[in-house]
Amino acid sequence: MSSSKPNRRSHRTLGSLHTRALLLAALLLGGAATVPRAFALIRLDNDRNHVDVSGSFSTGFSSNIGASAGGASDNYYSAQVGAQFLRRAGLIVMDASVGLNATSYAKNTGENFRDPSLKMELNKRSGRTTGALKLSAARESRADSAANIRNSSWLYDASLGAKYPMLGGQYAFLASVGTSLRDYADNNTLADQKSFTSSMDFYYVLNERSLLAGYRFRQESTSLSTGSRDHSVTAGVSGPLLFRLNGTLRAGYQVRVPYGLTAGRSTYTGWTANGSSTWEVTKRLDFSGQLSRDLSTTSTNVSVDTLGGSIAGQYRFNIQTAFSAGTGMTRTRFLDSSASNRLDTAWNWDVTAHRSISKKHIELSLAYSFFRNWSSTSYSSFDRKSLTFTATAKY
Repeated sequence: MSSSKPNRRSHRTLGSLHTRALLLAALLLGGAATVPRAFALIRLDNDRNHVDVSGSFSTGFSSNIGASAGGASDNYYSAQVGAQFLRRAGLIVMDASVGLNATSYAKNTGENFRDPSLKMELNKRSGRTTGALKLSAARESRADSAANIRNSSWLYDASLGAKYPMLGGQYAFLASVGTSLRDYADNNTLADQKSFTSSMDFYYVLNERSLLAGYRFRQESTSLSTGSRDHSVTAGVSGPLLFRLNGTLRAGYQVRVPYGLTAGRSTYTGWTANGSSTWEVTKRLDFSGQLSRDLSTTSTNVSVDTLGGSIAGQYRFNIQTAFSAGTGMTRTRFLDSSASNRLDTAWNWDVTAHRSISKKHIELSLAYSFFRNWSSTSYSSFDRKSLTFTATAKY
């Protein structure tokens, strides 16, 4: 793990960004010859087994590849390859995938990374009791706005969930358990994290809507002999919400109790919420939105209270061409006294043009994104502008 060093010459003029945008737009409109070579889709056993392969190439520019004031700018090149095996035979559907993301920077070569990933899901979708077992492992290299550095870690995750209908399906009981481990490459600055989560929910079906209520327990521990136990009780509704909005919205009360080395830490309480919705305006235009408030622990071993929301929309001109845009905002309050009452407010927006060719197997996209973080700590206040062209092939 290495941190981004300030580079005063890294700031690009607006004219430079416009030049890149025009060049990449030309590639987007006329770059069919630049897409990756097509791969073959393998189908076995009367279409019950699928093997899909995919590849993509991205190139672009970021005005701040780090997560702090004065971060360096750079051009980057990224390649992703992946394979997926899907088996639909018997009661269990198996979905397994493997991938590799390799990214290189033109100047800051110390930030280059190669991140593999592996996922597997066993899903039972028929019968009285349904559920899924999910396993995953992935290496992640990212800009961490809480620690204000770039870091690398391995994330291991496992979860098991089940649903059992009762009284002719008017009631349903859902239960899940899960565990995860995030192992950072640099433990001099960052703390490894383990978590265990269990939850139970009751659903009551009312025509198109379902009322729900549930309880969640979550325990987190770190490599610094600290930890916390969270208890939350929520209630909500799933299905049609308002007007033509469809989704799930739940809210309730949450308590976080620290344990282990508790210096500078105390019990935190407050409301919690989670929701997502979609709105299909027409067959060509749709919107989606998300809302959440939750407690969590940062890589620097600080409890934070995060409130966030986002909205995104997509318009499809035809079967091949689409345009999407989105915006979101989050407020992160650092709760422990060691963080000196730090408060961050972040805002982001993005626009993307999509173009599919070759029967939707190949897609070109051009995306621009803007991110701004306002912080009570001056070093943590920064912005980032990114422009990316991507060519993807999937067969």
